[in-house]
Amino acid sequence: IMSPWATPFIYVFCVKTLYSLYEALLSGDTLKGWWNGQRMWMVKRITSYLYGFIDTIRKLLGLSKMSFEITAKLQG
Repeated sequence: IMSPWATPFIYVFCVKTLYSLYEALLSGDTLKGWWNGQRMWMVKRITSYLYGFIDTIRKLLGLSKMSFEITAKLQG
């Protein structure tokens, strides 16, 4: 993984993670609380992408009956 192209991405990931930890500790959170927050963020992120992927596949296969149509509001 030590390609020169990986270096900027590794740097950004490390700095983002350390800054997030710094902010959490500065606001009175614990290391364990910060870590649990990171884990929950990952679970939420993966779950939302999984649901989006499944919904897209269902629409492409014609299995989804749901649709969204924009309609004009009534003036009154």
